[in-house]
Order: sequence, then structure tokens, then C-alpha cells
Amino acid sequence: MERKLFTERIRIAIARTGWSHKKLADKAKVTKTNVSKYMNGGYSNPRYETMQRIAQAFEIPLEFFTVPDFYVSSVFKESSPNIAMKEDENSIKNMYIQLSTRLAKENETLSIQVQILNNKISELKLHLMELKDDKRVK
Repeated sequence: MERKLFTERIRIAIARTGWSHKKLADKAKVTKTNVSKYMNGGYSNPRYETMQRIAQAFEIPLEFFTVPDFYVSSVFKESSPNIAMKEDENSIKNMYIQLSTRLAKENETLSIQVQILNNKISELKLHLMELKDDKRVK
């Protein structure tokens, strides 16, 4: 198998699915570093088992990565954008949940800080009143 072909095809597969390197690594059970090397052509001839896992992760035939005349359009049909959109929707939902949780924690922290500042202001007002009383007594 030609190294350039594998690199070119994995780039196409990632572009068509919209997957991140991490997502492919997780699905194919390879490291994110290796996915980056495959994408940049820095990893020569991955093992057959690795290519098989990557093909299975994308749910495409192994020949897509190994046969130069294999048509890209025969692998990635019109339904692929829908799959990518569904996964994007799930990613957005997950990000929303994470951000909501983070915002709630930050809001709680801000509430505590506001309470502390209000207590300090009350202490300063009390101290100021004490100073005024001291001046009146003298």
C-alpha cells in the first residue's frame, strides 16, 4: 500500500465525517498521536489490524484505504452529512451541559464573593460609625 494513499484517504474520511482526531482515535482504539501521524503522512504503512479498526470505526470497506481506484463517492453517500450533523448535535449538547455546569459553579463562587464583600462593607460602615462616635466624644 502506498503511504500517500492511506494519508489522503484518512484525511478524506475525517473531512467527510467531521470527526476530530480524538474521536477517530477513540473509535478505532488507536492513539491520538498515531492519528496525527497518519494524517500528516508521518507513519509509514500502518498494520493491517489498525487499518481494519479505522475502516470499522468509519463503517467503510478496508479497500477505501488500500485500493487506489476505489471511489470516494461510493463510500461517503449523501447520508454522511446527516450522521455528522447528529454527532455535531450531540457534541453541542455535551458542550452546553459542560458550560451550564461550569457557569453554575462560577455563579456560586460569585455569590460567595458578593456575600464576603457585603460583609466587609458592613464591617467598614460599622467601623466608620465608631470613628464618628469617637470624634463626637472628644
